[in-house]
Amino acid sequence: MTKRRVEYSVQFTHEDIYSALRQLNWWRVSVLSLIGCVLLTVLGVMQPVFQSLIYCGLVGVVAIVMMWIHIPQIAQKTLESPAFSSRQAIVLDEEGFAMHSDTVQSKVKWAQFIKHSEDPTALLLYMTPYTFYILPKRCFSSEDLKITKELIQSHVKKPTSGGHPVRNTVLFVLSFLVVVFVVSLVVH
Repeated sequence: MTKRRVEYSVQFTHEDIYSALRQLNWWRVSVLSLIGCVLLTVLGVMQPVFQSLIYCGLVGVVAIVMMWIHIPQIAQKTLESPAFSSRQAIVLDEEGFAMHSDTVQSKVKWAQFIKHSEDPTALLLYMTPYTFYILPKRCFSSEDLKITKELIQSHVKKPTSGGHPVRNTVLFVLSFLVVVFVVSLVVH
């Protein structure tokens, strides 16, 4: 068997960081939370007994919108950090992932990654649900991208526990709405 190895260099851009932040599950969960907050507000307006929910819903909407507004700023601050501001040399092989620059040196064995994901612009290698390495696709030749995907898929196993955050949030919001509906029936 031939040893697979990919070497490349990357200078991260704002779009690389922003795209990676959008892949995180909290982005999807926040959309569902926003819907839940809007429903709370509507329920508070429609049912006088639940008027206090109007304030909870509005505070939730404002908090989530503020978070979305700050995502580009988070991406910019990340890009200004020493780890992302200089060109990175990256190596992927049968052993794992290595990255080094003038300011950062990191070597991670494949077993340390808990999952991986992909969007149209990048591959992400996760060490925790919110700690990841970004591999922008723009930096790879088509052959190197193919080898990189093979390496990742053969070494990084899919998570086996923890549930699905979006599904869990939907179930929570639906359960909450059922409880609110039942309480409104009992009160009237």
